Amino acid sequence: MIRSLLKKYADQIGITGSVICLIHCLAVPVLALIGSGLSASGSHYHWFEGDEYFFVAISFSAVYFASRNAQSNLIKISLWFFSVLFALSISLSHHSHEYNWLIYLSHFSTVCLIIAHFINIKAIRKQASCVRTS
Repeated sequence: MIRSLLKKYADQIGITGSVICLIHCLAVPVLALIGSGLSASGSHYHWFEGDEYFFVAISFSAVYFASRNAQSNLIKISLWFFSVLFALSISLSHHSHEYNWLIYLSHFSTVCLIIAHFINIKAIRKQASCVRTS
């Protein structure tokens, strides 16, 4: 049941996960700074330890199922490339002193994942409409 839902709604799950990730990465530190000053030390605020890896897991799951239905190799490559870029930027940001540019890279890859999922949805719908009209 869950597997069939993942197959059917992989792109929507990927978009939702990416949007939630962006909200987390952009809004939560601001709220923490305003509310309690937790971000005053320059550290990134977390809902729970390892929350970024939760978003990486959502990303890889959604990309795995979405790429199986992708209409072109370019879409598949884009989905996987930006998912791996996102995972690497998150992983490396925990071990690097160059933290800021890696966070920007993760934001960029998240936005690119959202765009790639939307393009995949559009291509799948176009293919389905061509099949129905033939």
